[in-house]
Amino acid sequence: MASIVTLLTLNTNKRADLGGLASIIKETKPHVIFIQEALSYNLVSSLASASGYSCWASTLPGIRRDRTLAVLSRLPHTAVQEVVPGQAQLVTVEGLSFINIHAPSIKTESNAFFTSIRPHLSSPIAPVLIGDFNCCLFPIDYGLPILPRHYRSASLLSIIQDFLYTDSFRTLHPAAVSFSFHRRGNEPSRLDRAYIPPLLESRPRVARYIPTTSDHHAYLLRLETAGLA
Repeated sequence: MASIVTLLTLNTNKRADLGGLASIIKETKPHVIFIQEALSYNLVSSLASASGYSCWASTLPGIRRDRTLAVLSRLPHTAVQEVVPGQAQLVTVEGLSFINIHAPSIKTESNAFFTSIRPHLSSPIAPVLIGDFNCCLFPIDYGLPILPRHYRSASLLSIIQDFLYTDSFRTLHPAAVSFSFHRRGNEPSRLDRAYIPPLLESRPRVARYIPTTSDHHAYLLRLETAGLA
């Protein structure tokens, strides 16, 4: 594995241009890309082929197929397992693992979803949780001083506390006010994040948000991985 691994996550908001992801890939050259709410499998598959990535995608059964969840990887030995079809994918690459997350926005469904992924969090190195969490845990990540109850997730907070996860953005920017979700009629918020386990807590080298044509910004995370294998 490379000494620096670059990860990118983006909710494309079902846009035909995938939020301008092709241009972002050319600029940032991520090793692994986590996509939520893609318009179709064909779009992400075509982008993967054109950009030199392998592609894994799924859709939540019983809903329209315009909310595809996908992982693109250009690293060898990548394996992807469906945890919750259309909402969570477990990705393993050599000694590291990740869960690509598109959490439900309804509070009761969100709590049930985060509870359902708990069995996949116990391993020698707990997986990085990355994607669109559709909730916030702290007021700093919301556009108003008070975080509404419906924007919180007790199940996610419990996971963060029990498994000692760290918000990778806060590792490098502990007090920065930065939002990743912007939609008219909604307060801005930082829905798109990556939580890292204790072994990776000191490993972030770059953590930044990139504007896109979606109503979500992409989140770019570079991790130092030398010595982990």
